[in-house]
Amino acid sequence: MALDIMAAFTNEPPELDFIWPGFLAGTVGALVAPGATGKSFFALEAAMSIACSVAGGDLVGLAPAHTGRVVYLAGEDPQPALVRRVHAIGQHLNQSAREAIAENLMLEPIMGKRLNVMDEAHLRRVIDYSAGARLIVLDTLSRIHSLDENSNGDMAHLVSVLEHIAATTGAAVLYLHHVNKGSARDGQTDQQQAARGASALIDNARWCGYVAKMTEQEAERLSDRGFDRAPIGNERRGLFVRFGVSKQNYDATPLDRWYQRHTGGVLLPVELQEIKRESGNKGARAMTQQRIKPAYAKFDPAHVFDGLFVPTKGKKRGRLYVPPRRFGDSEISFQGFEQLGADDQSILLAVSAQLGIDGLMIEAKPPGEIGQQLRLALDFDNDDGRPLKTKKTSLRSLLIDAGYDDPESGAALARIKESLNRMGNAQIREINHATGWDYRCNLLSSRFNHKTGEIFVAVNPRLTGAVFREQHVKVSLFERNELESEAAKLLHCWLCSNIRLGRSLGNGNGAHIDTLAPHVWGKAAWEEASTKVRSVRRGQLRDALDEISDRTRGLQGGMGWAIDQTSSGLVLVSRPKELPFLEGEHDMRPSEYHDLMSQPPMQEPDLFDPQDWTPD
Repeated sequence: MALDIMAAFTNEPPELDFIWPGFLAGTVGALVAPGATGKSFFALEAAMSIACSVAGGDLVGLAPAHTGRVVYLAGEDPQPALVRRVHAIGQHLNQSAREAIAENLMLEPIMGKRLNVMDEAHLRRVIDYSAGARLIVLDTLSRIHSLDENSNGDMAHLVSVLEHIAATTGAAVLYLHHVNKGSARDGQTDQQQAARGASALIDNARWCGYVAKMTEQEAERLSDRGFDRAPIGNERRGLFVRFGVSKQNYDATPLDRWYQRHTGGVLLPVELQEIKRESGNKGARAMTQQRIKPAYAKFDPAHVFDGLFVPTKGKKRGRLYVPPRRFGDSEISFQGFEQLGADDQSILLAVSAQLGIDGLMIEAKPPGEIGQQLRLALDFDNDDGRPLKTKKTSLRSLLIDAGYDDPESGAALARIKESLNRMGNAQIREINHATGWDYRCNLLSSRFNHKTGEIFVAVNPRLTGAVFREQHVKVSLFERNELESEAAKLLHCWLCSNIRLGRSLGNGNGAHIDTLAPHVWGKAAWEEASTKVRSVRRGQLRDALDEISDRTRGLQGGMGWAIDQTSSGLVLVSRPKELPFLEGEHDMRPSEYHDLMSQPPMQEPDLFDPQDWTPD
């Protein structure tokens, strides 16, 4: 059936249904790697993350929006080897996750069964067996056909057959494939052209990921040890692999991730750090010796919904209401007695950044009095007992991270207390249609010690999940704190939530300025605005875009956010490839950098003790 062009012009387009970020349901994708790298282990763990309908099954951190039945046709390994592999993975899963995966994952050994999808009878059996599946994994491609891999015509025909399977079943089809010898020899297995055989194999696929071994150079410049940052070294580099995406047609390409091989071959995410080399500068030397975490906030994308935070300076704050919006399997809404502003968003980002450093956990029944008070103050109407993140900090530290120039003034302290109180009275409601769980609670809770100045802050389950490497976006505090206007701060946060590092808005197509306005003032406020008000706000948006471009340039050695505004209203936005210099090189939060720069010069750097220099 031909596309209804007029309907496409006028109607809201449907949401894209991704198996995991970038891999669209009903399409064909590839996962390529050299032999014995871990691609089958990675694919099996990824399949389990799709098959698991409860928390705890996403070991590789793909954060799928939906789960469902998975068919995995294993052509390289016999049944005993597959059983050992499943058993090893199971040691990292809770009981409910095991049960959900066992119900939804069909792991079928086909080694020696001579499956050939080019045979109509075989093809029909695969389609029938995969009916209702969300993902079909073919491990590996060479085991399911007998065509010439070096023939573009043959491989285009093969991919079209896989597309037929995807179109008929509605599932995404992922085939595993090896890289060519040259790419493996030259250490270029992460390139789109690395796949063995004809170029049509990858050209005709809609998504291509890779698993690459750690190189000798990477082993010398990366460390998995936070206490001394010793290099991984050549002897241990075989324990680490890198997963990335070399081709992605429907979304921005994500950053690569590192995984460590555990007992039995299980791959689990690992945080690796660049090794810092000492310089002659005393302050820089101190920074290399101190273990400091990144300054960006891991923020939940739902907390960037239009209308949750809006410009409020000089205005009377009305009531907060963000109507229910579908987000993956969930339906999320917000409400409160007072509208939240850009100042509240700054505080919440500061809290989120600090939670990612050394926050504590509040269990379902906390043993301590503070933990009990914080959990009770979140005011759950349906508490499922999941752990929540909390942080012991100070108002001064939060104010510095939030960009305040006068963190010790009475006015600033009064503002942050008002902000924490506002967010402590604002509620989030989430209805998960997959699990049936419906809860409502406050955005955060806090307890303040007026004698010591210490404060404990706990946050809701979604913000907790973002810190725990579930779905999150990264918002640079150093970039945000360079901005002054409310519109620039709110727009910067939205842009960070929609553009990955090194990528562009709308995959390079940009957006009209009128489509950006609701992300600052809220959809309802923009739609109800008069022609005059809209004109004023367009001007404020243009100023905000210039502010983001100009103010972040100095943090990136002259290369900040690249923003081009056209007379027709089209806005092109590109995000820098890396975090600002202070974060990328020194891994410091603004408050930590502020404290270090406030200290007198160190006369004897050799006597420096990291324990003497700690954040508030």
